Amino acid sequence: MKGKFTKLITVVVIFLVMLAVVSCKQKNVKTIMVHNQFALSLFRDTIYMDELLNRTDSTTVNWLRVNEDGSLSAFYHDTINGIVNARDFMTDIADTYFSQSDSFELEETAPVAVPGMVQDSASYTVSIPFAYDDYSIESVTLSRGEMSMTVSVTPALPLVTKVVLTSNAITMVTGEKLTMEFNPSDNDGMSKEVDLTGCTINVNAGQEIPFDGTLYIEYDGQVGFSGGNYECNINGSINNLSFKQLTGTLNLAPYQFAERTPIDFGMEGLTGEIYLPTPMLDLAYRNTFGFDAAADINELSFYSSIQNDSVNMLDSENGVHVEITETQEFIDQPITGYDTQINALGQYTELRFGGLLSMNTGTPVTVTDESEIDLAIGVDLPLQFNIADLKYTDTIAFSATGENNFENYLNEIDFFLDFYNKLPLTVTLEVELLKEGEHTLWLFNDDGTHGNTIITGDESTLECDVRDEDLQMVLDSDQIVISITLSTNGMQSLKIDDFIKVGIRMLTKTENVDIDDIL
Repeated sequence: MKGKFTKLITVVVIFLVMLAVVSCKQKNVKTIMVHNQFALSLFRDTIYMDELLNRTDSTTVNWLRVNEDGSLSAFYHDTINGIVNARDFMTDIADTYFSQSDSFELEETAPVAVPGMVQDSASYTVSIPFAYDDYSIESVTLSRGEMSMTVSVTPALPLVTKVVLTSNAITMVTGEKLTMEFNPSDNDGMSKEVDLTGCTINVNAGQEIPFDGTLYIEYDGQVGFSGGNYECNINGSINNLSFKQLTGTLNLAPYQFAERTPIDFGMEGLTGEIYLPTPMLDLAYRNTFGFDAAADINELSFYSSIQNDSVNMLDSENGVHVEITETQEFIDQPITGYDTQINALGQYTELRFGGLLSMNTGTPVTVTDESEIDLAIGVDLPLQFNIADLKYTDTIAFSATGENNFENYLNEIDFFLDFYNKLPLTVTLEVELLKEGEHTLWLFNDDGTHGNTIITGDESTLECDVRDEDLQMVLDSDQIVISITLSTNGMQSLKIDDFIKVGIRMLTKTENVDIDDIL
């Protein structure tokens, strides 16, 4: 600023002096009278609303949204994919261990005269448990799983040739029913392992898998068989289970969710207050479980870690209850929002979204491991600002003097404030001169006190003439401070193309320039 002003003054004055010297030729000219004016633009700026709001950056999302009509919204959107996912409770199912037995009687067989071995058999039934606390199962198809089983008979029967267990409740991936054969003569004897991957299990009303057992014995016919009461014992486990599809009644505990989305209104360099109106809240959900669920949202708030404070956007301490119907696509469901204005300069750092989701069915349903419920929350804050003393300040280097003591020839400086206010706001403009950081003079105030220039309406210009003792204050100043304060009377709608133009011009008047001072 100082260099520009000095150059302008020097070029113009020397040019005028040279003209005077040429015209006077032989005369010894020491002083000339210069009745001229030098104009200089000190400050000119157009502050658009979008530029002002571009100071509002976010760490994760661009929260400023321009609507079709040019109006502005602060918009946050947070989606929780798979807030409840069937894989959460259909994979890594707890292992089931069982120890079951069934008693049966083998009748006595008298010896016969014909020699040779005689075969006989006995049938019985046994069931192993297949029960879990979270649901009553009717049937499941497994994506993986295995069963281990050991069979024993007491009292020991040395004549046992094999034990066969068949379950019509378990259909293997081949389409056949599960059959397990235990033969003491085999290497694995009376222990077996079966891969259940891809099989379907139908569970009875007692949450059990029934098996039909057949015990085969062989004895010498000439010796006979004494018979008696016997017991077949089954021990083992069903482990490494994951359900691919489940049919049954779900009794799941409510799922708690709590999302924390970093945000930052980030209006740097601004002081005062900007209040946003009641947010418009929209909950969207997608439910592919095939049956209805419900969400109880108990937290939706802007939180400030700086102030350790939050603004709750729900209209009740009890939260909001939302029925989540079966749907393959997202469905929007507006919810009642916070009914008090929000301070946009509240230094909010997080959008918090949390609650409980319930999906107890009460009746049998079918669920696949791909079923899930997604929730999305949208917070739309129309920028219908209620602004109180929102202040923007800029400091500019300033000098009304040059290096050649031209201040000796300045007898008046006129300042002009040009403005065009297209904002639906009341604008208070303050223009202050400083010297080494200390106040010297307020401009555009008749009484010289604290700036109080109110700018409203269309294009206009204010003038401030500085002379006498105030002139020296201007000449001594090294900075000019421009402060713009915005206010409204209640809510005002702002659009992206709203703006305010502000310009400050300086006009200097000089006379009695001594040529020796500039040569």
